[in-house]
Amino acid sequence: MLVTWNVRGFNQEVRHKEMRLFLRRNKVNMIAICEHRVREDRVSSIINKIMPSWEWCTNSANNVRGRIWVIWNPDVINFTTVENSVQHIHG
Repeated sequence: MLVTWNVRGFNQEVRHKEMRLFLRRNKVNMIAICEHRVREDRVSSIINKIMPSWEWCTNSANNVRGRIWVIWNPDVINFTTVENSVQHIHG
């Protein structure tokens, strides 16, 4: 299952817990997140709190706040980034 989520307030710990519970309860294997208020240096720690064994990519190389995050379960999904920009991640 693929889910997209426009997260508001992802700097808050309560949102991390909410996301983790949602992913587990709904057996989601891939999620695309829109979040533009999290600094690039915090992305890794936030994702590792949510789903530590999952892989991820962002478009933060094109935007210091990394508006798009793609996170997936590597046991189920094989995702490779082909291209990304300020507006998209293609894989």
